[in-house]
Amino acid sequence: MTSLYDVHTVLEIPYHPISVTDAISPSNIAASHSTQQDLAVAANKDLTIITNNSTDVETINFDCSIDAIVWSKNGEYLVAAGSDGKLAILRKDDCKVIFSENILTDHVNGAHCSTDRVFITLSITEMDKKGIYCIGAPLVSGKVIVLEQLDLSRCFIDFKINKTNIKQSFIDPTRHHTSLKGLLCIHMGQKINFLTLGHGGDFMVQWCKQEPFFSKDEEKGYRDVDFVDHEVIRGVPNNLHCDGFEKCTVAGTMLFALDNLGHLYQLSW
Repeated sequence: MTSLYDVHTVLEIPYHPISVTDAISPSNIAASHSTQQDLAVAANKDLTIITNNSTDVETINFDCSIDAIVWSKNGEYLVAAGSDGKLAILRKDDCKVIFSENILTDHVNGAHCSTDRVFITLSITEMDKKGIYCIGAPLVSGKVIVLEQLDLSRCFIDFKINKTNIKQSFIDPTRHHTSLKGLLCIHMGQKINFLTLGHGGDFMVQWCKQEPFFSKDEEKGYRDVDFVDHEVIRGVPNNLHCDGFEKCTVAGTMLFALDNLGHLYQLSW
């Protein structure tokens, strides 16, 4: 497979083993994420939500430590994932949990609280149909759990999400990445694709949903359709010792990725 991505180095950020976040944040803060008006901070088992330009503050206690949190793009929902394998969706207006489900088969009914991190990060994206969402949850083990058809359109009326139509599938990028670092969900026409990034033979991989041949067939999950090979990145001047991508974001048709050495790349397809 030939990579379709054109890679250009945007700038080089001086590398330092201690990041700014490490320097200014207390060691017990596991995750934080903000919108233009709201902030959520997870520290151990406590999730603190600051909304309405800092006028409202709510702290919610979870059974186990919180690994990752993310706001929806419209700022209406907050997703949190814990070390017990449980994923929860909270409504911003009243901080009520409208969905809670253990999505790991080896963490039965939340009975097991791991002392180690289970989730790397989270991604939530609204589908083309308004109120229908898709959540991606990359795991420290190297795999990704995808929840589709999450209908949040009636949660303000029914107060809970109907779990009947929710579909769960998996992405297994372990063939590409020796260490999974992140996940990005992108719209490709009317479909949603995922980008996984990390260290290993491929620094970034694009995944698309495999559609069944017939409506009665079972869904086949996701398959890899494109990648950024490590040789492409290590071929950039002064980049021979790059281990892989750490973070990425999308702006229009452009992708930006940050590697472990502090190099920022602009990628286009």
